[in-house]
Amino acid sequence: MVKSDDVRDKKQLTKVDNFAQKIDHKYSGIEDATTLKSTYEALNPNMSDQSQRTINSNINNLPTALKQITLSKDNHYTVVSFKVKTSLSTEDQRKLMSKIDKQAKDVKGINIAAAGPQMLMLTGVGNMTARHALMIIAGLSVIVVVLLLVYRSFKFALLPVIPIVVVLGLSPLTLYLLGDAYNPLTVALSSLVLGIGTEFTILILERYREEKMAGLSTQAAVTKSLSSVGSAITVSGLTVVGGFAAIMFANFPALSAFGLITVLDTAYSLISALTILPAMIILFDKLSKKKQG
Repeated sequence: MVKSDDVRDKKQLTKVDNFAQKIDHKYSGIEDATTLKSTYEALNPNMSDQSQRTINSNINNLPTALKQITLSKDNHYTVVSFKVKTSLSTEDQRKLMSKIDKQAKDVKGINIAAAGPQMLMLTGVGNMTARHALMIIAGLSVIVVVLLLVYRSFKFALLPVIPIVVVLGLSPLTLYLLGDAYNPLTVALSSLVLGIGTEFTILILERYREEKMAGLSTQAAVTKSLSSVGSAITVSGLTVVGGFAAIMFANFPALSAFGLITVLDTAYSLISALTILPAMIILFDKLSKKKQG
């Protein structure tokens, strides 16, 4: 959005158009730039040879539909439209917008600022993904505190969280290797790891504690808990994976991303609960025995 006392001013029209063309040539992510001057010259060539009075008159005579999207009624506002390559990811578009916005501040005598529905969308995406790490840390902290209150033991409060932390690293790594990026949907669905992962690990941990209190050794208790509860959560997890795998092939990108992240998070949570948790239980038990010895 461009603001000045009168955006029809010949010098200002040229200055804004020069800025737009400079941005267009500088960044490969931009395919084209449209300004009031370029729109004007498409109908009235050689603006540089025309007087200000002629320019004002020709602008006033522009088609109404065209004038409505390029100029305000009081002539204080106009727009610069940049056509961005569709191949650019949301994050790359957000970075590009930020760079253009910074350079716009260098144009003297004219106020240029990012505006429009695309700017709102990109700003919203930035706001939603900016606190991703804090969201995860807060979620993990809540889980640890609740388990600590339930079990009255740091060991049993931390054990279910360790596999979840592993999954929280594997999930974005897989998305990166697949050439995908985090977006508001995938960030929001990260909570699936906390929910599904905690459920799987607590079910195994609870069964382990029952077998341990029944007098079995650590390894025997782990083996028995996996042979009973492990088969149940495996069937449950694979059912979710199979169901949501179909959504991955949807033509709608957001729906496809939803299916992909759900499959990844569920599969990793299941595998982590069945492998990492038992290993950590045995490891913690050995460290506990060493301290006692």
